[in-house]
Amino acid sequence: MKNSVRRATIAARGLAALLACFLLANCSFNPQKEKKAYLESAVRYMKKHDYQAAAIQCKNALKVDPRFADAFFQLGLANEAQQNWAEAYKNYNQAAELAPQRTDVRLKLAQIEILTAEYTRAQDVLSSIVKQDPNNGSAYALLGACKLARKQPQAARDALTRAAQLLPKSASVRTDLGLVEVTLRQFATAEQHLKEAINLNPHDPNGYSNLANLYKLLGDPRKEAEAFDQGIQQNPDTERLYLAAADMLDAQGKHAEAAEVLERLAARKPKSAVTSLAIGDYDLARNEMPEALSRYQHALELAPRDTSAMDRMVTWDLSNGKLKDADTLNAAVLKQQPGDADAGLARAQILLEEGKVQDAILRLRKEITEQGDAPLPHHLLALAQWRQQNLADAKNEFRSALRFDPAYLPSERGLTELLLSTNDISAARDVASGLVRQHPGDLTGRMLLSTINLRLGNMAGARANAAAAHEIAPKDPRPTVNLALADAAEKRWAQAEAEFQTAVAFDPHSLATITEFTAYWMRRGQPDRAIALARQLVNSSPGDAGAHLLLGSLALQTKQDNLAAAELEQATQLAPKLVQAHTMLGQLYQNQNMTPQAIQQYEAALALQPKSAFLESVLGNLYSNIGKTDAAKHHYLSALAIDPNYGPAAGNLAWLEAQSGDNLDVALSLAERAKQAMPDPAPITDTLAWIQYKKGVYASAVPLFEECVKKAPSSPIYHYHLGLALLASGQKGEGRAQLEAALRLKLAGDDAKNARQTLGRRN
Repeated sequence: MKNSVRRATIAARGLAALLACFLLANCSFNPQKEKKAYLESAVRYMKKHDYQAAAIQCKNALKVDPRFADAFFQLGLANEAQQNWAEAYKNYNQAAELAPQRTDVRLKLAQIEILTAEYTRAQDVLSSIVKQDPNNGSAYALLGACKLARKQPQAARDALTRAAQLLPKSASVRTDLGLVEVTLRQFATAEQHLKEAINLNPHDPNGYSNLANLYKLLGDPRKEAEAFDQGIQQNPDTERLYLAAADMLDAQGKHAEAAEVLERLAARKPKSAVTSLAIGDYDLARNEMPEALSRYQHALELAPRDTSAMDRMVTWDLSNGKLKDADTLNAAVLKQQPGDADAGLARAQILLEEGKVQDAILRLRKEITEQGDAPLPHHLLALAQWRQQNLADAKNEFRSALRFDPAYLPSERGLTELLLSTNDISAARDVASGLVRQHPGDLTGRMLLSTINLRLGNMAGARANAAAAHEIAPKDPRPTVNLALADAAEKRWAQAEAEFQTAVAFDPHSLATITEFTAYWMRRGQPDRAIALARQLVNSSPGDAGAHLLLGSLALQTKQDNLAAAELEQATQLAPKLVQAHTMLGQLYQNQNMTPQAIQQYEAALALQPKSAFLESVLGNLYSNIGKTDAAKHHYLSALAIDPNYGPAAGNLAWLEAQSGDNLDVALSLAERAKQAMPDPAPITDTLAWIQYKKGVYASAVPLFEECVKKAPSSPIYHYHLGLALLASGQKGEGRAQLEAALRLKLAGDDAKNARQTLGRRN
């Protein structure tokens, strides 16, 4: 039906054009009448909101008269209506050149210059207008906006005051004047002008929001509530006023009243999918998952093919681990609208959750190219890079998201957590402090800042933020755990234990809470109590891989190998992609000298975390221990490809190269790199000294070996190496003494045999 109407409309337009041509062919041509007729036609199309047809008629007028200022101006209006700002500016500029005295044209130019932040040019244009026409209220209004953008609030107030005198019925001027006065902290006059704006236009929801925000700034919750109530009475179908009112009540701790406001909105618009989605978003932001689900499902019932509703359901499914449901519904959205931005990002999230990280990264780069300055694609790309241990790239992507939206909460949280994980505590504190300033009611932000203060030893700061978090979520165990940790740090054992018990009572199945409580008992030297707590969690949550991992970890620490093996194996069966379970099993088998089994577990961990220099280096050590030198070298080189400054890999590879003697210069370079990255460990120093000894640089080798002996005087190998270097440098007595010390300390194997032979030759 729509297509046939459209064809009929096109046909009618075509017929009209033919008739126009026929009439023109049969009467004398009058260019003035012709261009005026086209312009009048353009104006009619503008009133019908057919901006494309209006633009065509303006261009027809300009074909008749290329210097027709009115046509350029009208064409600019049509461009502006289609948000084609570049074309609008070009056409307004043409009109201004042809009719320099027209203030309406120059006002339009100034408006676009303000929109594009060309404030100096805009101010020049507006100043010339008010000089030409001192009673032009619109020019003063724009001049006020321009002055405010240039951070000249007093000058902005002066211009807007004059605009208000000239435009006494303009609500927008009163609003702008009131907002400028808020920045100047002239609250009484700001309130007066914001109220006047509402009286002039009682059906503008923004007026009530502005007035409510003023009362919030002034700390007057009663008047803030009254402003929203008045706004809802005058605009009973405006969702955002209800949502803002509910936000206000929530912030005041009036959760039941907030829910009542939302129910009023739902009752007012029971058949509105948009309303259900808005309330669902409100619930989701507060982590009220069942309520959000109910609203989204209702929206889908009302509008089954509404991609906005489908996108929201996909978001809910992803938030609740329903990956298959999310993928199915998201595929339906992409089939219906292949270019849907939300669905494209959801597809990337699904790939990320499926472990297809590289595919997710490729998809996200495509979305970033298409979406430009949206923060979410950068945030998701940061998570993907983090998953691949590309930590520098992850930090950069989090910061890119925050450049586009400095208050983007997910990236503020993510960057803080990443900085914490890399032990960059100072930078983490700075980001978290900004997060809390911008989002004082955010539970996660408060908890992050509390944890950072714990790490910094600032117990007062830790307690203050934990207490604020407790106010936000009184039944959440995490704030109470942080209070317990602060007590424990100050050795207030009774208070700490009481806080831990309270936290467990809040949620007996909380893995994070039990983990911290078991760590507390381990620090107190009571491993049996830690094991008992972990067993209790395993018994109550037998399907929780994390619970088995915790018990296995504690058993490993307390050398209960059978229990550790059983629990860690169970964790890998429940969650095959749990890297920590594989690494702990590898450590267990390593302790038991079961090298093939240890290698198998570490290789499983490496497959899940392929960018881990640590895992590559551990595998290098294991292969070296069983004499598989080529495999060991391969893993050390892989570790250095991931992190060129990873000291353990560089040091161990240097030792292997030194032992083979094939290329001592390469070995020396690796050892120096390892020493620079890790100056303290004696094995690294010993490796560097040994290579210098083999190269005949005894004067450099001796002090390094002496450093090793000083750090580990009971190590026979360091005495042995020092003895060889001293003998080679001509210090025979000191060298013999070191070899004898090495043998007394039970130097073994070929080294012991060589030490005895050397001493015998010297005798």
